[in-house]
Amino acid sequence: MEGAFGVRADPLSLGSEPAVPDLIVHGPPSSGRAVLLLPGFGDTSAVFTDRLDLIDPDGQWMVAVAEPVTRGPEGPMWYVVDEHGPDPEGVASATAAIDRALDEVARLAEIARTDVVIGGHSQGGAAALATLLDPTCGPPPAAAVVLAGYLPHREGLLDGTRVDARPVLAGHATRDRAGEIVRGRSAGRGLGRWGADVTWREVDGGHRLGPHLLAPLRDWLADLAAGRRPEPSPP
Repeated sequence: MEGAFGVRADPLSLGSEPAVPDLIVHGPPSSGRAVLLLPGFGDTSAVFTDRLDLIDPDGQWMVAVAEPVTRGPEGPMWYVVDEHGPDPEGVASATAAIDRALDEVARLAEIARTDVVIGGHSQGGAAALATLLDPTCGPPPAAAVVLAGYLPHREGLLDGTRVDARPVLAGHATRDRAGEIVRGRSAGRGLGRWGADVTWREVDGGHRLGPHLLAPLRDWLADLAAGRRPEPSPP
């Protein structure tokens, strides 16, 4: 894996547009393949960058990891979640920022935005799906990954046609106490009903990101890099 470089975002929005999240980028931009990964609640980019050997051991991808755009008492996050669920304005702000990050990753990799893969863990996985499905965002990415995540509910802002025929990896651990596996299954089934080619992976382990969740991601990305379409296996 080639060395990393950082792309630092302006901490303030430019006009009415949100700033691009800070990006930590590893791997060869010349590979023609790029994946944008989003950490979960309380995590930084290190949750992925420290495990790149488990994600892309052969260095076939340019891997960009975005730092969450909000910081609270419990650490970094993409949006606030309270007893009523995800904050709608926070989700909208996060998806707008991630939308710009997709453009930046495509620019760095010198590929079309529609060739970028997006994914994340936990809240980052939910934010990835929210961006994928938001009709106010730019053209949808090529494929998506949600690990120990869920499908966020945004009234009127989930356009299922944006996932039609796209590969989606949905992985969840059987002993996840922070995000129940039923939420992962529900996300996978919902995406499948919208026409996505969902590969469901149920693994032993807990919620935290580790080898048990990264092994399915490694194999799925290797299939895409080799030009093989991952085999759909709905939950």
